[in-house]
Amino acid sequence: MVTTKANWKHKTRQIQFTLVVDNFGVKYTHQEDAEHLKAVLEQDYTVTVDWSGSRYIGITLDWDYSRGRVHLSMPNYVKKALKLFGHKIRREQHTPYQCAPVIYGAKVQYAKPKPTSPPVDAKTKKFIQQVCGKFLFLRRAVDSTLLCPISAIASQSANPTEDTLEQTLVLLDYIGTQEEAVLTYHASQMVVAVHSDASYCS
Repeated sequence: MVTTKANWKHKTRQIQFTLVVDNFGVKYTHQEDAEHLKAVLEQDYTVTVDWSGSRYIGITLDWDYSRGRVHLSMPNYVKKALKLFGHKIRREQHTPYQCAPVIYGAKVQYAKPKPTSPPVDAKTKKFIQQVCGKFLFLRRAVDSTLLCPISAIASQSANPTEDTLEQTLVLLDYIGTQEEAVLTYHASQMVVAVHSDASYCS
């Protein structure tokens, strides 16, 4: 039975799993239910199992069952990415994106004007796009501070300028300056209840 996209739940067994490409993240209460799923998959596929559940789609999961928490991280992802791009930190950066300066006392705060810097060449354009692509997964997985800069850079990546390149280098400096991100989820007693008026616009 499919509950949501990419999330399956067995009708009778206390087990459910998510599937991303060929990675299964399985939640179960009884070991025999997990063994049943494993046996079914092995009828057609070669399966490797990590019973600790410590890694899923490239994300390291550190489970703290006693306190109902799990810590998500991607160790060495940033280090390897910076090495891939050959980037050395020019200066420490503690903000991921250069914001428009606040003009205190002004009644209206105007947005920054569109950049007028010259366009970059094809090689630099590809570099900018690769940086956005490489760190987009890190942003989605564990580091939400990268949302604003990656979105801003990606929106310019079709026709990037020297200003776009500088924003990209600032982003790399920021990522290299900060400690590796760790995202923690913890169990909650909160219950989300949704009511929908079925006759709306009928």
